Amino acid sequence: IQLAKKGKVLYVEMNDKSPALPIWYELTRIDKGIETALDAIKEGKIDRIKDIILSMKEVKKINSQLLAEHKKMPDDLDILTFSKKYTMRLPNEVAEPSYDVCRELYLYLLYQLDYNYIVLDVPQDIFHPATYNAVMYSNKLFFTVNQDVATLSKATNDLHELEKQGVDVAKKLT
Repeated sequence: IQLAKKGKVLYVEMNDKSPALPIWYELTRIDKGIETALDAIKEGKIDRIKDIILSMKEVKKINSQLLAEHKKMPDDLDILTFSKKYTMRLPNEVAEPSYDVCRELYLYLLYQLDYNYIVLDVPQDIFHPATYNAVMYSNKLFFTVNQDVATLSKATNDLHELEKQGVDVAKKLT
């Protein structure tokens, strides 16, 4: 929200196992999502991506119990999340997204759709393809950890693992 006061922001909810944002803002009914955008890139039809992104102006029109909360959100905040079909899938019902083209998606969003900031909310597993790609192609990393010793230990181990793989964590980490 603070970044959207400074420029155009896209919040991308890449956590496909337990996405919070769609539930918080009742956005779980969308028909097309990240998996659709990744497929569009793979098929060379990148012009479809802009139609998959939810603008906050559109979200504010959704008749929901959270309408008052939606109205507080800045208009320059857009959202890209997984579709209802993907998040509500049964095992083996829907194919995994094409994470191998995440880099192209990020570059398209940044340079073709002119977002000033892209916030990638990724799974905590650094070896998840969405997380790994986000770390590799981002210029800032924000780790959110709690005071739980196991969480802190895992975050520390993950950071060391990234450094072993050649990622300059100290330069990117906030």
